Amino acid sequence: MRLETPDDFSASSAAFSSYFQAVLNWVRNGGSVRRLFCLGSSRAYGDWTARHREQTRHLRSYSIREVTWPIKADLMSMAIMDTSAVFLAFTVGDRVQGMRIEDSEAAAYFQSYFDRHWENAREVTRTPAP
Repeated sequence: MRLETPDDFSASSAAFSSYFQAVLNWVRNGGSVRRLFCLGSSRAYGDWTARHREQTRHLRSYSIREVTWPIKADLMSMAIMDTSAVFLAFTVGDRVQGMRIEDSEAAAYFQSYFDRHWENAREVTRTPAP
């Protein structure tokens, strides 16, 4: 979860832009995704999240929730793949560094960590289609 919106972050790197698009393509092709977005001190992020939910409201297996993160430092980002691997990303200065851990026990621990955040996050609701 980052303080900058994915649009801001994607603008800094083609690789990140491709990643965010790949997540949506995964859902379009039958995958299921739960994403947590971090609302920091910027109102712009809340506005971005509402717009993003509107743009993705037709993706039924794409769930979005938001958490409040009041300090000006990114929270660790992670992607849990099935039950066997997790990718962690950390912002260090102006760079993002990451690692992939291929271990089902570690993936289970991170899944529990994510689930605790998910359960305490606010759902970003879908508006009915016109």
